[in-house]
Amino acid sequence: MFEGLFQKGTYLVLDRIIRLAVGLLSSAMIARALGPLEFGVFAQALVALSLFDTFAGLGIGGVIAARITQIRVDRRSRFLIFATSIRMIFAFVLLFFVWVGAQFFISDLIILSNGFLLICIFAGILFNNWLIIEGYLNGIGFPHYASICKSVIAVFALLMRFLYIDGYGGSLEGFLVIFVFEQVLLTCLITLMCYRAQPKDSDAVDTSLIPNLFPSTLIMWVSQISILIYMRSDLLVLSKYASKSVVGLYMLSVSVVELTFTLPIMLNALFVAYIGNLRARQKTSSFDFSESMSVIYRIGFFVSLLLVLFLIGIADPLIVIIYGEQYEDAIPIFRILIMSLPFVAIGSIQLMSIYTGKDPFVHLRKTVAVAIITPFFAIIGWHVKGVYGLAWSVVLSQAISCYFINIIYDKLAFIAQSRAIFFVGYK
Repeated sequence: MFEGLFQKGTYLVLDRIIRLAVGLLSSAMIARALGPLEFGVFAQALVALSLFDTFAGLGIGGVIAARITQIRVDRRSRFLIFATSIRMIFAFVLLFFVWVGAQFFISDLIILSNGFLLICIFAGILFNNWLIIEGYLNGIGFPHYASICKSVIAVFALLMRFLYIDGYGGSLEGFLVIFVFEQVLLTCLITLMCYRAQPKDSDAVDTSLIPNLFPSTLIMWVSQISILIYMRSDLLVLSKYASKSVVGLYMLSVSVVELTFTLPIMLNALFVAYIGNLRARQKTSSFDFSESMSVIYRIGFFVSLLLVLFLIGIADPLIVIIYGEQYEDAIPIFRILIMSLPFVAIGSIQLMSIYTGKDPFVHLRKTVAVAIITPFFAIIGWHVKGVYGLAWSVVLSQAISCYFINIIYDKLAFIAQSRAIFFVGYK
């Protein structure tokens, strides 16, 4: 099962370690330079950019990663060109409507009054195609190529931030420009690596590939929008009820926790090609597939749990030493939010199983259902126990969306996950 995975996995592990360290250093430099008030604004701006990128991405990247092995080799590069072009066209149209709408409703926003910053962000969003290309590399069995690119660009961006702070002291606008520039550089480098990974294919785009792309991507796109609703409901509640200083503390905790989400992303990149090939084998029974998935779920859950216990133990020195005493009140929030990681891990692995399966509506039904109930959890959590109740609502939402709700919408996955978590073997 794991033949050939460990060599590529070495690159992935090194990449995650490097980018975890770089992410901690970058967030620490930015947090110290801006302070809790401005850091909260900066973190919310990055969330807004990621939300837009999810809308513009149309769910293409994940589907490519899972489906590319089921497409003829001579059509794969054309498939990638077509998918990237569609994403850029849609992003351009969406950017135009967002800009027009912003002129009417939020014309005093600092981004709109700064022409250079506005152009940088628009260009960055438009050419930020690295997630699609990474999905392609993962799907054809070259996840380590993407890992090398991300590590190199992450270190380079860290150096840019250091020089910027040393020379100019740092500002909200400057850090946003560096972030966008980092995404564009990553797209360029990962495109070059993708060119090396596949034979050159100069044929024109084959529009007959459209049926292979859109049925799944549109479903996954709606699912991703639903995910945004249930994953960001806490931030909407926070923005409405909390002070700016509390927002900064909470956003710091969220940013540190989301750095740990690189673990399930790494597991996805490591196993997606295997899961796709397993699905493609006609002799693989549903029992054999479920048994194999149970092993992967177990790896994801318990590796994540060990990481959670370790981070809870070192939370005090981790936050104070890296970010400063001004963020000390973020420690209990971090300790609560980090408990969601094991559920995120098994949910992320299940998503790869759904991408490669015959019923992508499973994920759609799950995410829509959770998106409906999560805002109520967030509101109740805030009114019951303030910011700590809000953090617990996030953990509850992740547990429901990634595990418990499967008993309704994906019973085979629920059984496989339960066997993995509670060490129940197959008879």
